Amino acid sequence: MRRHGLDTIFLAVPSASPHRLERIVEVTSSFLYQVSLYGVTGAREKLETSATELVRRFVAYIGGRVPLAMGFVSKRGQVGLTVSSGADSVIVGSAFVRTLQEHHENLPEALHQLEIQALNGQS
Repeated sequence: MRRHGLDTIFLAVPSASPHRLERIVEVTSSFLYQVSLYGVTGAREKLETSATELVRRFVAYIGGRVPLAMGFVSKRGQVGLTVSSGADSVIVGSAFVRTLQEHHENLPEALHQLEIQALNGQS
């Protein structure tokens, strides 16, 4: 995949064992996508305390070998809390899809605003 300029991004679930995390980190070439909830992910009204604890556990385990992206962000702008818990980034897929659905008539401006919000920890 690398010879074609593609990275591997593996997902790690909350119940991943240390052995499983080790294998995932070994074969990940870009970043580790931390699935922070069981079930359907996406924007929620608030960030669960267990999610920030999970970030801290994963960060302690991977020790900076790969960046950690948290695959769950609150609708209420808790990106900063996620990152302050130790994640290197967040996945804003739900916000992106919502922007596509709600602002398709002025998509470039809406995506620009989404980018600004994400950079300011408000996505």
